[in-house]
Amino acid sequence: MRKSCISCVLKHLSQAMVLETECVLGYPSHKWWVIGHLAEAESECVGQFPSLAEAIRVERKSFEQTTGYSIDFDGLLDFAIKEKG
Repeated sequence: MRKSCISCVLKHLSQAMVLETECVLGYPSHKWWVIGHLAEAESECVGQFPSLAEAIRVERKSFEQTTGYSIDFDGLLDFAIKEKG
């Protein structure tokens, strides 16, 4: 398991947020990049911040399974920032 890095979590969440917007703007293949960045964000925090990793996973799975689902990036970013301290 990799060492946790909240800065990397924030980076991946931010990249996923930009790519989700691209999906809405007509680039449906970007969905998989969103999913990939969310999975990376999970991996970056699962060791030291498992509750944050689980919150990210829940959003990722909902996005994967529900057409038109909007990820709660504000909530995830706030959670990660609080963990960062």
